[in-house]
Amino acid sequence: MAEIMAFVKNRYGVTFPVFNKLEVNGADEHPLFTFLKSAPGTGDSTDVQWNFTKWLCKDGIPIKRYSFKHDPSLIEADILEALK
Repeated sequence: MAEIMAFVKNRYGVTFPVFNKLEVNGADEHPLFTFLKSAPGTGDSTDVQWNFTKWLCKDGIPIKRYSFKHDPSLIEADILEALK
């Protein structure tokens, strides 16, 4: 973990907490990702393909899932709608 933190701190200037590495698919996947992938509102229960997969949650419930290919700047409208 120290190596990852040093990398993101030096390369990107990260000052916020960074999660440890964990399994996101398969028999050893972390329960958080089991929960996120099983949420019916997202319409997508497939395996995580890349570490930039994103979920939008409202009141702790996943309401939309975005592929790692989805431009994060295009999520703003969904966030604003979820805040209503």
